[in-house]
Parts: sequence; structure tokens; C-alpha cells
Amino acid sequence: MIKVWLLIFVAVTALHSCGAAQSQAQNSENQMKPQNVVPGEYIVTLDKDYQLKDLEKQFSSYGLTIVRDIGRGRYLIHLDEDPGLDTLMKHDCFKQSRCKIQYNFKYKPSGTSGMTQH
Repeated sequence: MIKVWLLIFVAVTALHSCGAAQSQAQNSENQMKPQNVVPGEYIVTLDKDYQLKDLEKQFSSYGLTIVRDIGRGRYLIHLDEDPGLDTLMKHDCFKQSRCKIQYNFKYKPSGTSGMTQH
């Protein structure tokens, strides 16, 4: 009888630890994303040999809705379905270093930092 209870205890403990590990992985991914980013927006820098149409093909499955040229091969993109930076970096252009991607951070206009000026 003690062996049965011990076996049940081990099974329940193992199941609980698997669920906790998955929850921790999801929490760490959410914690890695800065809080001051515009949801679904990224700034992408393209290599000279990589064209905008190639970028549009790669991101079309995420609902690419805005592509704005912000100069020097950089584009502001907006994705309706944001898979996260880690998933986006798995695309070929980023693996081959033909593109760079970063979050689009929220910026406050000057004078709104909360600092008192004398």
C-alpha cells in the first residue's frame, strides 16, 4: 500500500513540475520584451542587396499593414499578428545577416520626462 501511495506522489509531483516549467518559460519570454514598445511595430534595417519586396513576402503571414521608409535602408513595419522578436529573427534574412530588426520603442516628446527644470 505504501508503494502505491509513493508511486502516486511521484507521478503528481512530476506532472506539477512540468506545468511549472512551461509557465516559467512563458513568463520569461514576456519579461524579456520591454514594456515601452509599440505593440506589433518593429524597425527593420535592410542590407543593400535585400529588397523591400523580399521583406514583404517574409512577413505577409503576420499581416504586414504598414511599411514606411524612415531612411538609409530602414523601415518601420507593423504586424497585425505579432509573433515576437525571437520568432521574427528566425527568418532567413536575419539568419544570413541581410536584415536587422529591433523593437519600435515609444518615445516621449521632450519636456515630458517628469524631470523638473530650473
